[in-house]
Parts: sequence; structure tokens; C-alpha cells
Amino acid sequence: MDLLNINAMIIAARCGAVSHTDLITWADELIVKYDEPDCRLFDVSTSKDIHEAMNALNLFGEHDDLSLVSGRAFTLFLEGLKCNKTSYERVAQEVYSMAFSGLIPNPEIEGEMTTYWDELDIANDGIYGNLEEIKNELHRMLEKHGS
Repeated sequence: MDLLNINAMIIAARCGAVSHTDLITWADELIVKYDEPDCRLFDVSTSKDIHEAMNALNLFGEHDDLSLVSGRAFTLFLEGLKCNKTSYERVAQEVYSMAFSGLIPNPEIEGEMTTYWDELDIANDGIYGNLEEIKNELHRMLEKHGS
């Protein structure tokens, strides 16, 4: 199984960039593809909600390289934003959490990852900052460090 993609999907699901339906579709496609599919795929396919699907995905284990996982998650965040599955605020919150969990695609951006959530919140409240500029900066950061 592709642990890199599985781990990235779990992260992306936490902020809505990957939906429960997306996870079921992914599992169903793999079940059909293989003569003897991994039985854990059936747990994802028959899951009742996103949390149950994520728990089933967690059974696959963890990828060794967290920087690759986080880079792939960044790409899934962008896809989720493009398809209006999630919001910049939810993605910024997840990026913030990732920075403190060691899920950093590049050590040089750890500090930057912690800024967007607050900046978006303050701009949304009309206190300070240009909301569209902050969204564009977050988008560029995700694009640059995604894989």
C-alpha cells in the first residue's frame, strides 16, 4: 500500500480537503483493481463516517518520511481548496497543527506555517491585514512545498 498517500489523505481529511466520499471511492477503486485486495480497504469502503474511515486508514501504519507526507498533504489541501471542499481557514489551522507535530515539508518554513491561522483570523475580523493577500500567500506556500 502507498503509505505516503494514505498518511497524507488522513491529514487532508482532518481539514476537509479530502471527504469521506473521496476515501470510499479511493478504497473501492483499489478493491476492484486487485485480485486479492488488502482487507483494510474494506473497512474504509464500508465506513459510516469520516472518522471511522480515518481510523481504518491509520491501521496501514506510518510512512517513514514525514516531510514527504506533509508535502503530499499540502498538495491535497490545494486540491480541496480548488474544489471548494474546505476553506483557507481550516487549511491554515491544519498547517499550524502540522508545524507543532513535526509534519513539515521543509524545516525552513516551520515558522511560516504557524502564521497563517492567526493572520486569517485577524483579517476575517477586519482588525488587520488583507484577507485575499493572506490567502494568496498561503496558497503559494502550499504550492511551493507540495509534492
